Amino acid sequence: MLLALRETVILGVDTSVSFLIEVLSHPDFIEGKTHTGFLEEHGFMGKPGKERSLPDEVLIAAALFKPRKSVTLGGIEGKTPSTTPWTEIGSWQVGG
Repeated sequence: MLLALRETVILGVDTSVSFLIEVLSHPDFIEGKTHTGFLEEHGFMGKPGKERSLPDEVLIAAALFKPRKSVTLGGIEGKTPSTTPWTEIGSWQVGG
């Protein structure tokens, strides 16, 4: 599990991968000395995550971004579809 977590690459969103690596690497966890209070006992509860802030330029670019009206696919230029499956299905809800 540690090998899989260490080789995991996820870009763009915060994940709990580093937290899981830290917990799974703890000597008491490795020795099987785990219980329902393990995280609290070893100071893992309420541990702040890495705070990342994006540069102002990135936030401004995202706010000003407008999707292109045409696309090029395989050297052929065309217009983006005006409808998508999500606009075609209309109103719906889960369980209803």
